Amino acid sequence: MEHGNGNNMIRDLRKYTLDFKITYDYISSILKDGNTLSSTLLKKIDFNRGSFFTLLPKEAKISRIYQFSYGGIIPPKDVGYKPQYVKNLQKKFTPLYVQTLREELVHFINSFLSKNKNFVCIFEDVIKTSSDKDLLDEYKIFYENEVYYLIDYFHKTNELISKILHECEEVWHFVSIVTEAKSIVDKKLTVNIIKQMIQNIKLIIIGAYDGEGYLFWEKQ
Repeated sequence: MEHGNGNNMIRDLRKYTLDFKITYDYISSILKDGNTLSSTLLKKIDFNRGSFFTLLPKEAKISRIYQFSYGGIIPPKDVGYKPQYVKNLQKKFTPLYVQTLREELVHFINSFLSKNKNFVCIFEDVIKTSSDKDLLDEYKIFYENEVYYLIDYFHKTNELISKILHECEEVWHFVSIVTEAKSIVDKKLTVNIIKQMIQNIKLIIIGAYDGEGYLFWEKQ
């Protein structure tokens, strides 16, 4: 199945406030498997000082809203692919387009960054190491051998955010934060800089629904 939102339209999304314990249990399991940013978030953030929510389109299956580890929250779309015969099943199968909210997340991040000139968005990449090179090296920052991407108020574009998501978003792990941060010397993070970022945090974004959607924690 292909992935996307099935068209070039940005859908209207509805905000759903989520149960604290159920959502925290899932988010903590994701953060436990991440890099230093994730583990420090888990140790240092008092999640009681904010709220969890998700954003979903009108066609979402709300009955599945707490099935964070599984897909199917957004019904797949028939975009006219021809049926294919599957030998093992001995019947024809019509490929469907798996709808995700990546394009909507791009616009959401851009809009959130627009609120304050001091805001930055940090993306954790759990796959790459500091020796890996790609076309987005300009936006990379590092903690020891770990790779992160940074977009600030002055460089935010939908195209750039989309490219970074393509590079660092994994179905099983996606973590991003919006915070206030000072200049990072030589693109190197330190323990103190990470702690400062967490102290000034505004928003945490976690991948969910088998890559179809996201969960959010916003500081109050």
